[in-house]
Amino acid sequence: MIFCNINNLNDAWDEFKTHIKTTIDKHTPFIEKKISGRENPWLSAEIKLEMRSRDYLLRKARNSGTEIDWSNYKRARNIVDTHIRTSKANYNKQLFRETNSPKDFWAKIKRIYPNKSNRSKVNLFKINGEVTTDSSVIANGFCNFF
Repeated sequence: MIFCNINNLNDAWDEFKTHIKTTIDKHTPFIEKKISGRENPWLSAEIKLEMRSRDYLLRKARNSGTEIDWSNYKRARNIVDTHIRTSKANYNKQLFRETNSPKDFWAKIKRIYPNKSNRSKVNLFKINGEVTTDSSVIANGFCNFF
């Protein structure tokens, strides 16, 4: 054995720990993972509970295939979507109530609306009663409003 020539118990223990750690690190290396994603401060515990219930109803509907289960799932889905929309809208309104300066305003706009790296979403604004995605019309609308 490796430890037969060591007379001191503490030295043997240190040698054993070093040998075990080296073996563990060799066969099971430490892996770092980053968790990324946007923070959702408007997502409450109540909404998360409703989402879990909705997901359960979806699994149940897929397994059974009955019209009643699908109807229950669709009802739960619509309720969750409504709660998410209202909660997010209330959060965004509260953010703008706390706006103190133009710099603060634009920082909040950038946080709420998608940026260049997230082009899968479309910015829709209602300017003078018309819905538009044109950035120059949107910018002029902001200038006229403020």
